[in-house]
Amino acid sequence: RGRRVMAPAAGLELGEAPPAPAGGWPRFAPREVQRHCTVDDAWVIVDGSVYDITSFASTHPGWYRAGKVSTALAIARNLGQECTQEFAEAHPPRTLGATQLPQFKIGEVAAAADDEEAGAAPAEHPTPAFLLAEVDGFWEKLRRGPGQSVLEFVRKNAGNPLLEGRPSYFADAEEEEEGAPRGARPWRGVLAAAAGLAALTAARAQAAAAR
Repeated sequence: RGRRVMAPAAGLELGEAPPAPAGGWPRFAPREVQRHCTVDDAWVIVDGSVYDITSFASTHPGWYRAGKVSTALAIARNLGQECTQEFAEAHPPRTLGATQLPQFKIGEVAAAADDEEAGAAPAEHPTPAFLLAEVDGFWEKLRRGPGQSVLEFVRKNAGNPLLEGRPSYFADAEEEEEGAPRGARPWRGVLAAAAGLAALTAARAQAAAAR
């Protein structure tokens, strides 16, 4: 989306957020967070804080390994939204995900009534140092991005309500076939199966919560 990726912050331990800017954390209205709901421009709200997880979401192994697809889709389903409960259920305190999230903090959520006072999107996406160690070929994956095929699959199958009604990443079906990377066709069956599994898991969780 035209924003740069900032250099990894030095000296941050897992569980630590970067220091607040002078004057405090900027505040973002929920409506602004909702604009950042795609894998290549990914914000979430957890416990009143706003996190830009673009560098994490766009290089997630789920877009490269079949065994991680359902996890990647679960992340994509929550982008642009408040997801405190789902995040807490998936990442209890002191687990890896819970200690990694603070390093993506960019601000705090404002009340919807304060929309006009909301801050502007930072010029750079946070890039915690742990990502470089965990993701093979991180910079190359980040430079390439998830690709049109992945973005279109997420738009159709992640179950993110903010993506409903958005236009296709491809002009037509023929362009989609031509634009798909080599080997993408076999992946579609894997991705579709994972999407079905993710939807079933979410439905079961909602049913259990309603009891």
